[in-house]
Amino acid sequence: MPRIRNRRRTAVRSPYALLTSLTSRMEQAILTDPKLKAGFPPGTAVIVGGTPEPTVVTVYRLSPDGVEAVEMSTGDATQQLAQPGDPAETVWIDVVGFEDLEGLVALATAAGLHPLQIEDIFSQQQRARVEELDNGLLCFAWQIEPIDDGEIHLHAAQVTLLGLQGLVVSFRPQRRGTSFDHIRQRMNTGHRLRTSGAGYLFYALLDAIVDDYFVCISELEQWLDALPERWDRQLSADDVVSLLPLRALGPRLRQYLLPLVDAVYRLRTEHPAPLTDHEKPYLGDLYEHCTRLSDAIERLDNNVNALMDLQFNLINLQTNQVMRVLTVITAIFVPITFLAGVYGMNFDHLPELHWRYGYFMFWGVAVLIAVSLTLVFRRRGWF
Repeated sequence: MPRIRNRRRTAVRSPYALLTSLTSRMEQAILTDPKLKAGFPPGTAVIVGGTPEPTVVTVYRLSPDGVEAVEMSTGDATQQLAQPGDPAETVWIDVVGFEDLEGLVALATAAGLHPLQIEDIFSQQQRARVEELDNGLLCFAWQIEPIDDGEIHLHAAQVTLLGLQGLVVSFRPQRRGTSFDHIRQRMNTGHRLRTSGAGYLFYALLDAIVDDYFVCISELEQWLDALPERWDRQLSADDVVSLLPLRALGPRLRQYLLPLVDAVYRLRTEHPAPLTDHEKPYLGDLYEHCTRLSDAIERLDNNVNALMDLQFNLINLQTNQVMRVLTVITAIFVPITFLAGVYGMNFDHLPELHWRYGYFMFWGVAVLIAVSLTLVFRRRGWF
């Protein structure tokens, strides 16, 4: 009898079994395949899409006297939340990078967020929106940046802003763009950000995100305006293919911006805490910026469509020019072909066939016809 070997089976751990093995206050995981997220219980902090960047937490204390910036660990930042703050100060905790997922979950929990809201922060798949909390405000938005590496495309990252009384916390998966750098410069040089409270700081960060859209659309328009100059005199198939990704720019920008317009409108009309009546005019101006961006995206779409129409028209023009040259050549050789056909007939009585100079006469007439037609077509500008 054949021997039956016992094969060791490798245990396949389900997503739920993987989560229950984690010894943290809240279930969390870092996944490389989005399909693995299926089956996770609600409220699971999951990062999908590869290795996250190292976590850097910077705490800014804003007061009328100046700004104090301290870089600390997530644990120290969590302890800062538990300590009573100075009423004259506004604290901004800027989180960049989600590598320390466990510490960031503890930080968000200490800030009073629900596990479902914490899950949305790290999923990086949320629609721009505003959620009103019992003691503050939670806003999801998308920060965009154009990248030109031969082909223009967009880099987008979800940014989460948490506004509480005297405190603003921002979560960013990576440090890209310069919008928040401008906020830090204004904190050091300007007096308004240091004295206007958490509501104005929350507005300023959201306004910086919206300003990135203006910069992005301006760079895209400049890139589109310069694109025809990059084309050679003869368009190639690569030039046609390079325009195809541009058709997705407008819909993608709308995907990020239009929900943000609704969120800003809600902030403008309701201005929940920590926003006050002091920020209402600024929120109205921010809403006007968003509507201008909507018009700019529509204009960008029209420019892309016009550019593609121009390219196809140029290709058709090149094809027509080639066909015109071929037509002229054909028209020149038609009468010569006719003469060759006449004298190529097998009849006995063709007087010219017996002329001594008949062959040279034929070529003389053929050359005369070709030169005459060439001059006529040239004068009419057909080639």
